[in-house]
Amino acid sequence: MKRLIPFLWLAVLLWPVFSQEQAEQRLFDAGVAAYKSGNYESAQQSFLELLQKYPNGALITGIRLMLAKSYYKLSNYANAEVVCKYFFTRHPESSYIDDMHHLLGNTLYRLRKYNEAVEEWIWVIQNSRDPRLKQTSSEYLYRTMDNYLSEQEVQALQMRHSDPQVNGTIKLVLARKMIEKNRDAEGKALLQALLREQPDHIFADEARRLLGSDPVSSTGTGNVTTTTGSSAGGNSILYLKPAEGETREASDAIQLGMEYALREYQRRSADNPIRLNTREVEATVASALSVVAEETANSRPLCLVGPINPDQNAGIALFSRYEDQPYVVPLSSQHGLTELSPYTFQINPDTRTKGHFLGQYAA
Repeated sequence: MKRLIPFLWLAVLLWPVFSQEQAEQRLFDAGVAAYKSGNYESAQQSFLELLQKYPNGALITGIRLMLAKSYYKLSNYANAEVVCKYFFTRHPESSYIDDMHHLLGNTLYRLRKYNEAVEEWIWVIQNSRDPRLKQTSSEYLYRTMDNYLSEQEVQALQMRHSDPQVNGTIKLVLARKMIEKNRDAEGKALLQALLREQPDHIFADEARRLLGSDPVSSTGTGNVTTTTGSSAGGNSILYLKPAEGETREASDAIQLGMEYALREYQRRSADNPIRLNTREVEATVASALSVVAEETANSRPLCLVGPINPDQNAGIALFSRYEDQPYVVPLSSQHGLTELSPYTFQINPDTRTKGHFLGQYAA
């Protein structure tokens, strides 16, 4: 009996620790469940509560990661940045460190701190053991350098980073920028050097396509040819992009999304390229219709997309009716648009319309 007494005392002493860990795990699981269901506000509150109750708990690194991700989903990028950077000072050896660098890169991108964002993605490419994170970071690095950094800024990155995969991506971006400026010989020499040194580079196929393609504009991504004039026509999509205003961030995101989708399409259908023709329009119906009339006068695009303005949407919908021109309206829930033209389609109808469609589909 005497031998059991120390074990009993040990159990008594350890019980509060075990009980605390159980409570911490339950609250953490509840926060993760809320996050997965899209209830980011509730998730954020759960992880904040965990941070206050268990600042040195067994799950502290996971708590900070999920708190930062919740802030990001709530578009609270300033707080997400703070949590990420604090994480690096407290948990430099954590297994979540590459996730946090990737998240910080995404956060800095949202804050338009593009030079800082690419440094975070480069860190992931160089240090992560997660192939998924490395792949995604490479895609983000490429698109951001191509769309938001100047040739001089990309060259500065090249001076700081010697990692083969990063350096190869930088060469590809520099080549594109040179070709855009009609420095074809320089650009193609860089592409040839990339393929000679790294024939299996993640973007090697795009370098090969670029070597055999026409010059591309700075709004292009990957092997997607993007023009900004009025000569695209034919096998192209015309994107009417707001020149300025509150919808600029959303319109930039739509453009990047279309470029990514076209690149994925062309990987599967390399023999049938589709161009993205982006034209900026002012916030008037007359401006939008003038650009549409100009672009469709000689060669009809496959379809029109945008802009994000209800009055302009209605005007272009009528144009699509009279000209039999397919037209996709993004981010609009106004009623009656598709009734104006059998060739007009809404990507984001209101909840009632969605419900009606789903009901009919189920029936």
